[in-house]
Amino acid sequence: MNALHLMVPRRNSWTPKVVRASAVTGFNLERVWETVELYFTKLQESGEWDGLRAAQQEKWMWREVTNLLLTRLNRDPTVREFALTLQADVVNGVVPPGIAAEQVVDKFLSSYR
Repeated sequence: MNALHLMVPRRNSWTPKVVRASAVTGFNLERVWETVELYFTKLQESGEWDGLRAAQQEKWMWREVTNLLLTRLNRDPTVREFALTLQADVVNGVVPPGIAAEQVVDKFLSSYR
């Protein structure tokens, strides 16, 4: 008996399976791999796999945008100095974090106008 039946499945096309196995002894490793392959097949057949991959690609794109913007922002000495000043003001409670962030971004973007 297991408690998996108490959990809500994360995928419409798959119900999690319990497979006892041991990497140390090799017991049931083939069955584990068969279960992994079956999972993959079910997700592909249902179309869920493509949706998951698309969502992953979208998430990666926006992570890259964020990383590139931060990298370029930090390369600009004027903006970096301005941000450090605001950071001190945030730490000292002079400026709220959201306002400081907006000012840093505005300063950075103004250099491209």
